[in-house]
Amino acid sequence: MPDEQFVSALQLAALRGVDVRVLLPAKTDNKLVQLSGWSYLAELGKVGIKVYRYPKGFMYQKVAFIDDLSGVTHINWRGCV
Repeated sequence: MPDEQFVSALQLAALRGVDVRVLLPAKTDNKLVQLSGWSYLAELGKVGIKVYRYPKGFMYQKVAFIDDLSGVTHINWRGCV
């Protein structure tokens, strides 16, 4: 579930013209986390962030593509910022 700082960072990037896309699992391993996380989707859509749902299972990895760079991790983003 994203915190306010993470949501704000995504929104600010989109407002600066960055192509921001988020891929979420269609079903999580915790219903409360799923509903809480999805509560942010309307806010993200208002600034042009594209949100996709992956229907074929749950993904634990975090992936980032920035220009010609990419990264994959298993740790939470909070640990990276």
